[in-house]
Amino acid sequence: MNRLSVSGAPLAGRLLAAVLLLATSLNAQDFGAVDALAAKGDLAGAASALSEMASKDPKAAKDPKAKALWMRLGDGHYQKKAFREAADAYAKAAEISVDARSPFNAACGYALAGDTEKAFSWLEKAVATAAYPPATIEADGDLASLRKDPRWAPLLEKARLTIEPCRAIPELLQFDFWLGEWNVRPNGAQAYIAESRIEKILAGCVVVENWMPQRAAGSGRSFNTYDPARKQWRQVWVSQTGARVDFDGALVAEGQMRLVAAKDAQGNLSRMTFTRETPDRVRQNGESSADDGKTWTTTFDFLYERKAPVLAKAEAVLELPRRDVLAEGVAFDPASGAYFVGAVHARSIYRATPSGEVTLFSKKEDGLLGVFGMAVDPKTKSLWAATSGLPEMQGYTPADDGRAFVAQYDLRSGKLVRKVGVPKDGKKHVLGDVILLPSGELLATDSAANLVYRVPAKGEVLEVYAGPGPLRSLQGLAPSPDGRTLFLADWSQGLFRLDPETKSIEKMKGPDGANLRGIDGLYASKGALLGVQNGTQTHRILKISLTPTGDASAVEILEAGNPEWSEPTLGVLVDGAFVYNARSQWGLFENGAVDRNRAKLRPPLLMKLKLT
Repeated sequence: MNRLSVSGAPLAGRLLAAVLLLATSLNAQDFGAVDALAAKGDLAGAASALSEMASKDPKAAKDPKAKALWMRLGDGHYQKKAFREAADAYAKAAEISVDARSPFNAACGYALAGDTEKAFSWLEKAVATAAYPPATIEADGDLASLRKDPRWAPLLEKARLTIEPCRAIPELLQFDFWLGEWNVRPNGAQAYIAESRIEKILAGCVVVENWMPQRAAGSGRSFNTYDPARKQWRQVWVSQTGARVDFDGALVAEGQMRLVAAKDAQGNLSRMTFTRETPDRVRQNGESSADDGKTWTTTFDFLYERKAPVLAKAEAVLELPRRDVLAEGVAFDPASGAYFVGAVHARSIYRATPSGEVTLFSKKEDGLLGVFGMAVDPKTKSLWAATSGLPEMQGYTPADDGRAFVAQYDLRSGKLVRKVGVPKDGKKHVLGDVILLPSGELLATDSAANLVYRVPAKGEVLEVYAGPGPLRSLQGLAPSPDGRTLFLADWSQGLFRLDPETKSIEKMKGPDGANLRGIDGLYASKGALLGVQNGTQTHRILKISLTPTGDASAVEILEAGNPEWSEPTLGVLVDGAFVYNARSQWGLFENGAVDRNRAKLRPPLLMKLKLT
C-alpha cells in the first residue's frame, strides 16, 4: 500500500488525518450519519449510505467530504484485509477528484484481491500523476503479484519517464561525448591548465561543466540544455565574477557541437566548436568574427583529455613502522630476499626481511644525505645508493645544498665501503637514481645538472657520462636488453634515447595523444619500458612498448589512481613483478613542512604489481 500522501508526507497516520479532516469539515447531516456508521465499524452500511446519497445528490457525489469518507472506508477495509472492498472504496475516492494517493491505493487493493486487470488500470492512473518513482512502486509489497506480468517493466519505465521526461528526448544525448572527468591543456602545449568535470543534473535535463583552472581565477560553470521547441541547444556560461555569456547552437555532425553567442559590445561574434577526436579526447575550439561570420579567428584551442580510471591491481608487500621518513628508492637483494628502502627525510636506508621485519641498515655516522634511488650488484654483493642534500631532509643546512654522492655498502656486513661524489663545480646537484647496466657498469642520474654520471671502479668523483643536451628534468634511466640504447625519463618533457657510443640524446616519438611527461622511475622489462608517472593529475604506472628504432609504439596503463597511493616514485623488478614505493608523501615534506603535517602522514608502503 502506498506510504505517500498527495503532498508527499507519510501516510502512517492517514486514518488520524482523515478523522481530523472529518472533524473540521463534515458539517452536513447526511455526511455526519455516514461518518457515524463508519465510526461504529459498519463499513458496509456506511458505503451503502454514501452511495445512495451520491445517487440522489450529484453535488454530494463530488463533495470533498465524500472523497474523505471513501478514503476512510478504504483504510478501514484494508485494515480488515477486505482488499476488494478497500480497492472499490479507493476507486470511488479517485473518481471524485484527481490525486496521487487514491489511485495507487486502489491498485494495491485490487492486486491483493487478485484482480490484475483493475490493478494495472489504476496503477497506470497513479503513474500519470508523476508522484511515484519506479523504486517506490517496486518496493511496495502489495503489488508483488504484478511483478511477473509483462506489463510490469514497461509501466516502471513509463513511471521513470513521467518523473524524468528529459530522458525521453533523444537530442539530449547529443552532448554525452563531453561527459566525464578531464584534464585540459592548450592544443600543442604539454602542461595542463585546468580540470573539468562535465556531468548531467536534473534527471538528465542539463549538462553542467565545472571549469576548475589550476589558478584560482577564471573558474566557472556552463549550463547546457536542449530546447525541443526551438530545436537548439542553449548554453549559459557563468564565471566566478558573475560574468555571463549565452550561446545557442546545434549538432553539426556526429560528435561535433557548435554554439554561437550574440554580438558583444564591440560587435564581434564568438563561437565554440566541441569535437570528439577520440573517446578519451575532446577538442574545444573558440573563435571570433568581426565581419558577421564571414571569417573567423581562433581565440583558444583546448584539448580535454579524459582522466585515467582507477586501476588498483597491486597488492601490499610491507609497510615501514616509521612514518616520517619520506621513502623514495627501492632495491632488492636476490641472495637474501631482502628489500631496501631509501629515505630522503630520515637520511637512512631500511632493510626488510622476507618475514617482514624492518630494521635500520645504514648508520647515522655514515653521513648520508637524502637517499633516493638504489641498486644491488649481486656480483660484488654491494648496495649502491644515490644521496643528495635537499631541504626536505632532517638536519638540512644551506651548506648541504648542491651536495650529492653515491654510497656503496657491503650487503654482508652492512658497512659503508666508499662515497663517490659529484664534481665540485659550485653548481646544484641532485642525484635521483642509480642504475646497474647489464655490462656491470654503474650509472647515476642528476636531475639538477641534467647529467648522467658513470661510477668509476676506483676514486671518489663521478665521471660525466652524457648530457645535458636537450634534457631539462632528468629522472630515471633504463637500458635496452642489448645495451645499445639507454632510455631516459625527463619529467617535464617525456622520454629520450641516449646512444652509449656517441652520447647523443634525442627525444622519443610516441603514439598520437599519449602523455609521457611526468615519469619518475623508468625500468626495462621484457622488451618494453615501465614508467612510474607521478607528474600527471592521476598518477599511473605505464607499460611502454617500443619500436625497433627505439620509439614508443603503444602505451598501456597498468595501474592508475590507486587509493593506497600518495605519490609513487621508484621501484625494482623482482621475479616477474614490479615492486615499488607507493607512498612517498612528498607533498607533506616539501620545504620543511613535515612538522605541521605529521598527523597526516601514513606508513610508507611497498606494493607489488604482477606483470604478464
